[in-house]
Amino acid sequence: MATSTSLTLSEHSLSCSICLEFFTDPATLPCGHSFCQNCISKHWEHQELGPGLYSCPNCRRCFKPRPSLDRNTVLCQIVEGFLQAAPRRGSQPLAGPRDVPCDSCPQDHKLKAVKSCLVCLTSYCDSHLRPHRESSAFREHQLTEPVRDVALRRCHKHRKPLESFCRTDRRCMCWVCALNEHGDHEIITVDEEAAYRQKLITARKMELQEHLQSTAEEIGKWKQNIDCIKESAQRVKGAAVSKFTELLRAVEKAQSEVMEFIEREQRAELKQAEAAKKELEQKWTELRHEKVRLEALSKTNDSIYITQEYLTFNAIAENPTSPPSTTGLHTKLGKVERAIERLSALIKEHFQSAWMKNLENTTSTDEEERNSKPSLNAAPQEQPLFLETRNREDLLQYCCRITLDPSTVQRELYLSEGSQQVTNIYPKSEDYEQCSERFDLCSQVLCRESLSAGQFYWEVELNDGDAMIGITHKRIRRKGSDNYCILGRNDFSWCIEFWYNNVSAWHNNEETKLQVGRYERIGLCLNCPAGTLSFYGVSDQISLIHQFQAVFSEPMHPAFWIYCDTTLSICQLT
Repeated sequence: MATSTSLTLSEHSLSCSICLEFFTDPATLPCGHSFCQNCISKHWEHQELGPGLYSCPNCRRCFKPRPSLDRNTVLCQIVEGFLQAAPRRGSQPLAGPRDVPCDSCPQDHKLKAVKSCLVCLTSYCDSHLRPHRESSAFREHQLTEPVRDVALRRCHKHRKPLESFCRTDRRCMCWVCALNEHGDHEIITVDEEAAYRQKLITARKMELQEHLQSTAEEIGKWKQNIDCIKESAQRVKGAAVSKFTELLRAVEKAQSEVMEFIEREQRAELKQAEAAKKELEQKWTELRHEKVRLEALSKTNDSIYITQEYLTFNAIAENPTSPPSTTGLHTKLGKVERAIERLSALIKEHFQSAWMKNLENTTSTDEEERNSKPSLNAAPQEQPLFLETRNREDLLQYCCRITLDPSTVQRELYLSEGSQQVTNIYPKSEDYEQCSERFDLCSQVLCRESLSAGQFYWEVELNDGDAMIGITHKRIRRKGSDNYCILGRNDFSWCIEFWYNNVSAWHNNEETKLQVGRYERIGLCLNCPAGTLSFYGVSDQISLIHQFQAVFSEPMHPAFWIYCDTTLSICQLT
């Protein structure tokens, strides 16, 4: 009974739609579609729909969590019965999804074709090919390996084989088309044209071989040239290092003597001050980190999570006692500082003047030699790097329009002014729809626009509040409150943090404290070719706050963390 049922099925219904072969250890998904366990597992490993989200390759129905892949024993038995019963219908194998089927076999039992006839324009299995092999009537028919598109070798108009070739129109045709429509054209057989083309192919192969050999020889010459350039440059580098080392030794000796004097004077003052300063800095960092964690913890309604996490917080100790301030060191070393400044200015002036004259002579000679030598292919001109500037007009030529992305904004942040302004309204919250892109605990929001392969400038206003302002890759985690979710606490985001009266630069969870004041308007310039992210304080004049150096190979999104009772606005520059 099982054998009879399997023979009524088609190979397509028992084939995996991923590998196009008969099922191997098939598993059935909740949507009803079946696949090989290995095929669907590999498909899901490379699928990117979101954390814990998977879909059926046939109907695109999504599942969360990932369905268990249990072996469908009934389907296994059907496939095995089908494969066992198929040979009893004949000694030849059935045509698989990738095989050429026999055109003479029944539609529900197509055997694998072994030959195609270029005269009949039909593919045959071993049984149906017997007349071509045994009957003299088919002696002139040309057989070839199975061709999947053999029917396309017939003239669609006259239903005759494409045996002729028109060299005038450069196309194949049947003898009727050649006689009726191409009477005054140069007509030859397809075999004759193929033989001619084969000669051209042989000649072309020989020509390509010669070009390959000559190109390989040129590559070898350029490799030798490159090695020579590297060797010469390395030799000159060694000589330059040696001479500059001698020059630096004299400066280092004077520097060492000055440093010893200064260190003797400051050692007594710093011994107590440094210890107290480190203690205060450590305490300040711990308190701020706990503040960020508490702010994220206050936004969840999970009672168990709140209870367990709060137990991890340490009791807040009293602030350490600040040491008395000292001012005597600055006065005592004032004369030394002024003497060093005068000496430094004098040395730099004479050194720069002498070096520039020699550099001009060297540059002009190199330019003449470079123009006299041929090159293979000129390298494309590099885009000029954006240099540090004190002129806001230079920055504005790279201004771009950015808007806040509503699908990423956390519920305690309120968007206004056409997604150009964001305000932290905690303890209130907005009823935003559930979205995988939205931050659930961190008070952050990204911008819609992605910035890559160029130079971009934008400005934001921060009035009487605290925030983190920066950029991030889009892959920043949206759920949770660990470092992979927080701006500047991972290796794919950079930011400046304004916290009370302190300003810090953050990247990869490393903090750089900045000795700058607060600005109501902050300008950011992302220069992807130069690999810089610059922050400017914008007032009557602009001032560089901090500059990151990195490789921005992926699209970046402007991003913000907004603290309580803070409003941040994106400025319109165009």
